[in-house]
Amino acid sequence: MAPAPHPGHFDTTRWSLVHAAASDNTQVADRALAELCETYWRPLYKYVRRQGYSDEDAQDLIQSFFLLLIERRDVRRVHPDRGRLRSFLLASVRHFLLNDIVRRHAKKRGGGEVPLSLEFTAVDERDINQLTDPETPETIYDRDWALTLIDKVFAEERKDWDAIGAGLKFDRLRPCVMGDFPSGGYQALAADLGSTEAAIKMAVYRLKEGFHRRLHDAIADTVLTEDLVNEEIQYLLQILES
Repeated sequence: MAPAPHPGHFDTTRWSLVHAAASDNTQVADRALAELCETYWRPLYKYVRRQGYSDEDAQDLIQSFFLLLIERRDVRRVHPDRGRLRSFLLASVRHFLLNDIVRRHAKKRGGGEVPLSLEFTAVDERDINQLTDPETPETIYDRDWALTLIDKVFAEERKDWDAIGAGLKFDRLRPCVMGDFPSGGYQALAADLGSTEAAIKMAVYRLKEGFHRRLHDAIADTVLTEDLVNEEIQYLLQILES
């Protein structure tokens, strides 16, 4: 599954979230960092839980970690030769967990008004208990990142379908994007949706195009070069298939 072509639209400023988060404009930086927090809290939270922390402690640690990230503007330290935000955040949270002094000080923070409001939605404990899984916590973190990104891309795509009153159709077609066709394939979908097989094939094609474009752009926001975008997409698909 290759991304849709995006010619002539990439330069270092496409790493928009990271550049914005490192901005001297406090409002711009805070908004970007808040968005990063919202996108990455779940994979990082689950990584912390797998280190043996309780739900409450893990939530406190992730809140403190992101507050520290905002205050120190640590994204300024990401260099082009290490241009993956996914990897940078994992390395940073590892360091945060190892640094007892920083952790104790971070718990005392929060006196100022910080534009960060993480809503820790329920996480299935079965996901946390994958400690017996032969894979490393780092590999599982990458899978959590991939699933979170895929869900975010699909959520954005569904808004377009909702706007034309086709949200339910989107829900039926969405599995096809990842190659998960129902029994009976396009013909069964056409019968179920009161359409023709040709129309369903075209709808799936358009859905795939929109999904690939949004996935490309979402990853382009977190890496530095077009080559890294393609590498990240291939890695994302590989980690989901493993």
